[in-house]
Amino acid sequence: MKISIIMPTYQDAESIGQAIESVINQTYNDWELIIVNDGSTDHTSEVVSSYLSGRGDKIFYCEQENADQLNAIKNGLTYATGDYVYILHSDDLLAGKETLSQFAAYEKAHPGYDAYMGNQILIDGDGREIRYDTVMPYRQNRDRAALLYLWLGRNLYIDFAFFRKDVYCTKIKKSYLDSNMPYWLDFSQESKCLDVKNMDFPMFRYRVFEGNYINSELGKLNVINGELRTLTNLMKYFYIPAYRLQYLAYRTANKLRLGSYFVPLYQNREEKNKSQIVRFVIEKRFGLAYRENLFLNKLVSFYDKYETNQNWETVVLPQQLTIYLGCDMRAFHKALLSHKLDAFYLDFLNKIGEGVHLFYCHRQDKEKVNQICEFFCIRPFVKIEVLPE
Repeated sequence: MKISIIMPTYQDAESIGQAIESVINQTYNDWELIIVNDGSTDHTSEVVSSYLSGRGDKIFYCEQENADQLNAIKNGLTYATGDYVYILHSDDLLAGKETLSQFAAYEKAHPGYDAYMGNQILIDGDGREIRYDTVMPYRQNRDRAALLYLWLGRNLYIDFAFFRKDVYCTKIKKSYLDSNMPYWLDFSQESKCLDVKNMDFPMFRYRVFEGNYINSELGKLNVINGELRTLTNLMKYFYIPAYRLQYLAYRTANKLRLGSYFVPLYQNREEKNKSQIVRFVIEKRFGLAYRENLFLNKLVSFYDKYETNQNWETVVLPQQLTIYLGCDMRAFHKALLSHKLDAFYLDFLNKIGEGVHLFYCHRQDKEKVNQICEFFCIRPFVKIEVLPE
C-alpha cells in the first residue's frame, strides 16, 4: 500500500526541514512526498533542495505562483500515485517514526473506509508539546451534520486524515479543495456523511503559533467563507429551533467534555430564520466590523431581503472574467481589499445585497453563474434560468 504525502508550503523555510525529516525517518517505506511551493519568497527552495539528492524516486518538488494552500494541494494531487493521500503542512510533523506503519497496520485490520482519522499532538513554535487532543468520535449520521450546522458551520473534526485516493479525487476534492467545506460531508447528496474511521493513535504534531495562517486577516476571511458556505448549504436541509440557545448549550457541553454526546433538536426541513443565523455567525467572528467588508455586508443583506425580492436580473459574464471557487478566497479578498476586484463582481455584490436571487443568463454561462453563487454562499436559495435563444 503506497501513501502519497502532499506538502503545501509557503514561507516555511524555518520549519519545512523538520517536516520533511518526519517523513523520511518513517519505518514504513512505501511512501512518496510531493512538495508544492506556493510562491514562497524566502529560502524554502534551498532547504528542500538539500533533501532531494538521492531521493528523486521518493520526493517530488514543484513550484507555483502564490494561490493559497488548497490550490497547492490540488496541484500536488495531480502527481500522486499512491493508494492513500495524506496532507502534511510544512510547519507540522508526522506524530512519530511509526506513524505510517501504524496506519498501514490499522488499515489492514479495518479495510474499506473512505478515510481514517487519528488524533493530534499540539506543539508550540519551538516544537515543545502543549497537549494531546483526542478527536471527537465520528458518527456517520444526520445528527453529526445537524451538529455541524449548529456549530456555526465550523468543522467538528480536523481536516487531516488518511484518505483513499479515489474518494479524495472525486468527492473530497469538490467539497474540501474546491469549496473549502468539511471533507466528511458529500453536499452533492443532501449532506450525506462519508464513511470515516477513528484511529486510536496520533497522526501528526500540529504547530500552534502567532504566524499560523488562520491568525492573519486573509486567513480569517478565508475561514469564514468556508464556514458560511457550509452553513448556508446545510440551511436547505435543517431547521434548528432556538438556534442560539442550543448553540450555547453545545458550547457548555464541550467545556464539560460532553460535546461528543450532544444531539441538537432539529427538523429535516429548510431553516426558517436564515437572516438571523447568518448575521449571528458572522458577528461571532468579526463583531460589527463585518460591515466594513463588502462581501460579508452584502451577504447579510441578501438573507435579510431575498424572500421579498422577486425581481429577475440578467447576468452577462465578461469573456475574461475570473471565476472564483472556495479555494480562491485569498485571491478574491486580495483583489477586493486592494480595490482591484473586477467591476462585474462589485455590481453582482450590490445586486445580491438587494436580495436578488432570480437570474437569467446565456446557456453557456449557466454553470459559471452557478459557481459564482456558490462562491458567494447563496447558491441553495438562487434560481437560474437560461435566456431564450
